[in-house]
Amino acid sequence: DSGARLTPEQFEEIVLNGGDDVVVLDTRNYFEVDYGRFKNAEHLDIARFRDFPKAFLEKYGEMKDKTYLMYCTGGVRCEKTIPFAQKHGFSKVYQLDGGIINYHQTCGDKAGERSKFVSDQRWAITPELKQAPEAPHPDRI
Repeated sequence: DSGARLTPEQFEEIVLNGGDDVVVLDTRNYFEVDYGRFKNAEHLDIARFRDFPKAFLEKYGEMKDKTYLMYCTGGVRCEKTIPFAQKHGFSKVYQLDGGIINYHQTCGDKAGERSKFVSDQRWAITPELKQAPEAPHPDRI
């Protein structure tokens, strides 16, 4: 079981109105996050996805009572992060069904900040699902 899936509408509602007990977690690499993320989203500042398990437990290992909303580009990474979190005692973990791409197709970008990086094509997309012109954050280059 890869955890409960939230529709883009459900995800957006929680992102925009969630309380202090909700952590919106971007599971992508730092260079993807630099292009844009959801409002109030946290991230682990990782260079490679394989760094996720250690970074996640170091940052959130003592906060298992919170609710975690995880997302990635298309939902594939969450297929691994959700069961990992559950295995380590996190019971309230959810994923954005279909990831950022499904969110943009369904809701636009009300809950987003800037463009989102699409790892498969190595470029960012706008909320209209077009290639974004901007480069990653200059401090990262």
